[in-house]
Amino acid sequence: SAAAAHISFDEADARCLPLPDGSVDVALAGWALSYLKSEHEVWHADGSYGGAWREEVDAALREMDRVLVEGGVAILLETMGTATETPQRDGSHLYAHYRARGFSQRVVRTDYRFESRRAALATLGFFFGKGVAR
Repeated sequence: SAAAAHISFDEADARCLPLPDGSVDVALAGWALSYLKSEHEVWHADGSYGGAWREEVDAALREMDRVLVEGGVAILLETMGTATETPQRDGSHLYAHYRARGFSQRVVRTDYRFESRRAALATLGFFFGKGVAR
């Protein structure tokens, strides 16, 4: 279609996008910001947490905002749980951080269909880990 000629997908560090200011209508981050959180989060023996994860996530959010045109849309894709039919992570401090930054949440349930259990385990095991196999 004619619209497809204006769509591109790029892979880059979310904290340093190689795009000009105000150059995109939609910025999409799929599981990238939760990865930044996990890489920069520190858990303490008393159960509290810290680390520079908020700063890293905010750097990525600022970059998304920088490259968006006025009125553009930032979309963050995150998993709300694995091997469950209902969202399990509403109380997450990452999602609370997103809400504090003005993001709203829409849960989209995705279900997978495979030809066999073996095909499902081969595909999903790689992405989600062994916890999916029940």
